[in-house]
Amino acid sequence: MSKASPEAVLEQLTRARISLLLQQPFWGTLATRLILRDATDEKWCPTAATDGRYFYYNRNFISKLTKPETIFLVAHEVEHCVYDHMSRRGSRKPKMWNAAADFVINWELHEHNIGKLPDPKTSGVQACFDSKYKGMFAEEVYELLLKDPNANYPEFDIHLEPGDGKGEPMTDEERRVLSDEIRAAVMQAAKSAGAGNTPGGVKRMLKDLTEPQMDWREILNMKIQSMIKNDFTWSRCSRKSQAQGIYLPGTKEDVKVKAAVSIDCSGSMSEDMLRDLLSETKGIMEQFVDFDLEVWCFDTRVYNYAKFTPENIDEIDDYEIKGGGGTDFMCNWEYMKEHDIQPERFIMMTDGYPCGSWGDENWCDTLFLIHGDTAHRLVAPFGMTAWYEPDSHSPQSKR
Repeated sequence: MSKASPEAVLEQLTRARISLLLQQPFWGTLATRLILRDATDEKWCPTAATDGRYFYYNRNFISKLTKPETIFLVAHEVEHCVYDHMSRRGSRKPKMWNAAADFVINWELHEHNIGKLPDPKTSGVQACFDSKYKGMFAEEVYELLLKDPNANYPEFDIHLEPGDGKGEPMTDEERRVLSDEIRAAVMQAAKSAGAGNTPGGVKRMLKDLTEPQMDWREILNMKIQSMIKNDFTWSRCSRKSQAQGIYLPGTKEDVKVKAAVSIDCSGSMSEDMLRDLLSETKGIMEQFVDFDLEVWCFDTRVYNYAKFTPENIDEIDDYEIKGGGGTDFMCNWEYMKEHDIQPERFIMMTDGYPCGSWGDENWCDTLFLIHGDTAHRLVAPFGMTAWYEPDSHSPQSKR
């Protein structure tokens, strides 16, 4: 059909949403939130798109889809909202990020039997689909796609991002409010649909979102302080116990803190993220009277090892970040073993997406500080995980 009737296409989309509402309430409930907006005359919309508020569509594309394919498309746009793919790209390559997000969504919809993936012969578009990405988040898939940077991935729909000039303009405040509204709607839809009808990725996301919150600095301070809380001295008795007529040893406030920090400098880390983490590394030093802090950065290997003490703390301001390649967490443990480094506390600052193992859980006590992952709250398989949020400073933590 070269010229699709506006009324017919609108009815086609409405019927698809009703079918989802009746048969797949999680997706159907969220689909009804999106305002249908005909964007056929917009050059940027050859298929469909969403910004979290509107469902933009091209009539000529929609008219080529069967009912199951239309249902799939509607659910596909819903999941972009659920996982907030529109604002999570950061410094990643746009087309590769879009492909990573679509691989995640399309497999999840297939796994839950949501409609049918459009036939490229009749719809005119090819969708990203591969079972090997089952259960992954878009950031994980992106890291794998980086291994073949010249690959050409199809564009199933248009991914709208803040400030790209497409769709309805929104202020930063309007986007923040919309994000909160979507999060609340997702939680309500999951509750109404029940655990058995909610995608696994969504359940993991919601579980972490509803965990008790703790500022990551509190977690870090708690982990480092735990190294010295059992080191007592009778020369400085506890004032609290003395007031009660009980004499107990006091803690040594000048005990040397020995820890190591590694900073993920792979290609997925932006300059702003690295600047944040370097600043926090200096903040660790400033908390204690005496310390030995070993610092290095890494991508697939370790760079620029340095050791800081109170005597050279100011040198951290000139510390040089090196890296920019892939991501191999294990190189940190290989480096520590090779150089006989076994810190009392090891703090890895990263965006949380290794290509392979997270490391050796038996080598040392590890805290993973994850930057940039405010939507999914990735959790390391061992040690403790905390999340760095430069805006709110109120991330969650989970063991």
